[in-house]
Amino acid sequence: MSDLRSRTLLFACWSLALAGAGGCSGKTLAIGADAGAAGKGTPNDAAGANGGALGGSGPEGAASANGGAPGGGTGPEGAAGANGGAPGGAGESGGAAGCEGQELAVRRFLGANKACVGDSDCGRHYVGCGITEDGCTAAVYVNQSADTNELDRLGRAFRLCVNGGVSDACFACHLIPSSSACVSGLCQNSTIAALDAVRILRGPPEQTYWDLTVRGADLEEYEGKHVSVRLGMPDRPPERLGSGGAMIHSGAFELFFPSVWEANLYKRKLVFIDVDDDGACDPVQDKVFNDSRASNAPELVVREAAVSGQFDFQASLYPEADCAVFNSSWPTE
Repeated sequence: MSDLRSRTLLFACWSLALAGAGGCSGKTLAIGADAGAAGKGTPNDAAGANGGALGGSGPEGAASANGGAPGGGTGPEGAAGANGGAPGGAGESGGAAGCEGQELAVRRFLGANKACVGDSDCGRHYVGCGITEDGCTAAVYVNQSADTNELDRLGRAFRLCVNGGVSDACFACHLIPSSSACVSGLCQNSTIAALDAVRILRGPPEQTYWDLTVRGADLEEYEGKHVSVRLGMPDRPPERLGSGGAMIHSGAFELFFPSVWEANLYKRKLVFIDVDDDGACDPVQDKVFNDSRASNAPELVVREAAVSGQFDFQASLYPEADCAVFNSSWPTE
């Protein structure tokens, strides 16, 4: 299955799950209190329905549901007391757009707990409600020293905010999440890490080539988001092509492409930040950057807003056309 098709499938699963459908397997997995602990409770299992944050077992029975959200008031037991209080107001749905503070707290935690030396240093956890590093599965990847109880607390506060305090559950497709891996010193989704490997294709060997480093800076707003890079134009062979990806960590990322740029060639260089985490490049929702200079620039920098323009990527003037490059299959030879 191609990268585009697999990402499209994951997005479809996530969309179905949000709509309450069954994901790709006909089932959904509840992340949070309303279906017990993920990995322990069974999807749609009413017996252990409420009260358990992700990673822990909650008390059984509907009567003990929703006893109160962190930072909110304590609500009486039972359905009548479901709105015990959530950050931003009891009983009111903040929605994802109204929960930026809670989302940022989760993403900052993830960014601060990814350092690793080997694969054994990494593990998999779950957040949900749009915070995911593995498509519709809602999985995220942190190191073994991360305080997962704190991650559970932050994740629950975020989910409660999104759901207006009535529930801390979000639904994800019932697929087996990708394993964790240590890539470039950071815990990541092993499948994406494999796809993100820097690849250099084509190009006559007698040509003179320049190295290029593509770096991100001051991108804290997009912490934990995925970045894809495409260098060159596949439809003008034998031009050399480069591709790779990374996760934004501590507001930065860096990808090194050795001998990728033909000397003095006006080479297309594209960068896409997957702001909405759906795996596809959306010219409205996502961030797309472009550069086509021919003069040697050993390093080009991606920022939210270009500082000087001399060595910065610029926001794409044609995001629809540039997104089409990322949404199409990329050559493998």
